[in-house]
Amino acid sequence: MMRRRAADALAAVKVMLAAGAAADRPNKQGATALMGAAENGHDLCVRALLEAGANPDGVGQPFACERGGVPTPLHVSVCHSLVGSPPMRQARLRCTQLLVEAGASIATVSPQDGNVLMHAVQHAQGLNGMVSFLLNHLGRAVQVDS
Repeated sequence: MMRRRAADALAAVKVMLAAGAAADRPNKQGATALMGAAENGHDLCVRALLEAGANPDGVGQPFACERGGVPTPLHVSVCHSLVGSPPMRQARLRCTQLLVEAGASIATVSPQDGNVLMHAVQHAQGLNGMVSFLLNHLGRAVQVDS
C-alpha cells in the first residue's frame, strides 16, 4: 500500500512539474510539495522535486509545526519520523538523507524545536538511525545505544 501511494505521488509530481508548476510554491496552507513529500516518506518525490530546483531549506508558513515555528522540509521529515511503521520511518530517513545531501542545513533552527539534530535527540526513542545519520553527517563518529 505504501509503495502504491508513493508511486501515485511521484506520478502527480511529475505531471505538475511537466505542466510548469514551481517546485517551491506553497499551497494555501503554506506547505511546499517538498515538505509534503518528506512528511509522507516519498523519497522518489523528494528526489524529483530537488532535481527540479526545490530549495532543500525552503520554509513553509507557520501553520505546519504543531507547536508553531516555521519548519523546513528537513524539520518536517525528522519530526514526522517519530510516528509510523518501521518501513515509514526508514522512508523518512531516506528523505532526510536526500535533503541533507542536497544541502539542507542541520543547523537551521525552528523556534520551538531547536535544530533538527536536537529535535531528533530529544525524541530519540525509535530514532536511533536518524540521530546517528545526523551526527555522522556532522563528521562525528557516534554509536547510539538502542
